Amino acid sequence: MGAVASLGLLASCSSDDDLSTGGNGKDGLQQIKIGMGVQANVATRGTGTVGAVGEKENTWANQTVNVYMLNKGTLDLAMFGEDPIYENTVLTTPTDNASGIATELVGGVAQYKYYPTTKTAFDFWGYRLDDANDTTATDQEGSATAAAIENNKFVPYINGDSLLIGFKIDGTQDIMAGKAVPTEEDITKCGGEDNIYSAFAARRDVQPNIKFEHLLSRLNFQVLDGKKTETTDEDKAVKVTGITVKSKATGKLVIAYQGEATTFANVSDQLIVDKDADSEKDAALLKELKVMQRNGSNLNADLVALQPVTPKWNNGTAMATQVGEALLAIPADKYEITINLEQEVQVTGDKDHPTPGDFQTKKYTYNADLKNTVNPENGFEPGYSYNVTITVYGLSEIVITTTLTPWKDGGNIEMNPEDETFGETTTNNAYEWAEIADPTGTLGVQVEKTTYATVDDLKAAVAANASNSGKIYKVGSEGSWKYYQCKVKVVTPAPTPTVTFELTDYTASFQEADAVAGQYADFTELENAGVATAENEGNIYQVGTSAPYTYYRVTKHTSGE
Repeated sequence: MGAVASLGLLASCSSDDDLSTGGNGKDGLQQIKIGMGVQANVATRGTGTVGAVGEKENTWANQTVNVYMLNKGTLDLAMFGEDPIYENTVLTTPTDNASGIATELVGGVAQYKYYPTTKTAFDFWGYRLDDANDTTATDQEGSATAAAIENNKFVPYINGDSLLIGFKIDGTQDIMAGKAVPTEEDITKCGGEDNIYSAFAARRDVQPNIKFEHLLSRLNFQVLDGKKTETTDEDKAVKVTGITVKSKATGKLVIAYQGEATTFANVSDQLIVDKDADSEKDAALLKELKVMQRNGSNLNADLVALQPVTPKWNNGTAMATQVGEALLAIPADKYEITINLEQEVQVTGDKDHPTPGDFQTKKYTYNADLKNTVNPENGFEPGYSYNVTITVYGLSEIVITTTLTPWKDGGNIEMNPEDETFGETTTNNAYEWAEIADPTGTLGVQVEKTTYATVDDLKAAVAANASNSGKIYKVGSEGSWKYYQCKVKVVTPAPTPTVTFELTDYTASFQEADAVAGQYADFTELENAGVATAENEGNIYQVGTSAPYTYYRVTKHTSGE
């Protein structure tokens, strides 16, 4: 870590000595005890998310963090003699606690460090990249300068008033940062903030506590089966085989800074994401982050490729089912998300008696924009964990949407040549309550249990339709029952009208201008000529051998008119 060490200033051990001269010997060198805290709002390569939502589950699990101890208000390394005290030192956090003492381990053995015996106060900075800084220079895509690369790995470097390190995430690293900030009680104990943190402060039980804050957004995915009914064969159910999110992935993390010009309002501002003014080049910086799964129940177990996830059901109710580990992405207004699905479906053979060879695995994808529907104006913010529930539908739903429309019921039409109504027509779907006789006295066994006082009561209560066709009801009272049955209403059709053509006397209406179609000696001759036809309708004929003549016109006559 020479890039930083070369800038460190040796600490003086002379007249500023603040060692106590107490006679009991208890006030010697003061051990540095660095406390760790993790924010509640918030795993192959990286180890995944640190902590959880809620106070109870939000605990460290022996993850590692990096710590710098710098002279207060500077980027100069704190030294004990000629040795840096904490220079990008890897510390192991506690387990099962949200806050506790972090320990430097060398070969599994705890190491202890002490404050210089001066009045000098110090700053303590911490960060966590997991293995996001364990990237070769050729893979880094320019998120850090060449001066920040040693042995093909990125190391912290100073640029102006900031100490930075390049990073490249893949969705499995929880980037965190923090600085030890004293409480008002600590300041009071030490007589002012200028004495914090130091040997003087340590003798008053004031030690640095670095509260780490999450700088990424946490996306926790669950899937819900969108079908109305559960698939009885789980092998044939829809499965989620992968979820990817497009996110920026490279940039620089400000580990420490000095000066008012570089003071960040929020820790999250210390994450400087790569961007380009050219929209196409900027879009090219988006990388696909894949949801992984934990290889075991241990929180530090490796993350491996996601195995297919089948949405669960419980007593006929679809349940939200966890998909792998939470994904960690750089905060953004929205994300492009791709859900990969597969389902084993029958493609050939008999539906009722399929064979294994009749089935084929179909793979398909669903692409969409993932937006914060809870607080749309905020997008996805650093330090926030979001539960994203995705409803998925199997390919069987497509089959349902291609259902053939059934024929509509046109009712029952009965024909019997021996019926006196044979040849007569019935109205379409028309029924009526018809009184029927009971000559044998046995009809009563067929009637419905409900009786009615009058036939009007029956008609008001029971509709005469196809559903009730054939039903018989008793109407009246004991000893004078009448029986009514729902039957198709019979309608006798009107006779078909006949059309004839006749010779009508036209003499009184005849005009000199009227055309004469033919001349005949007498009316009998005209009738026998057979001119009274549809083709001659309107023609006028002359009858007689001399004037005055009689005239006849062919006219149409329809029966019933």
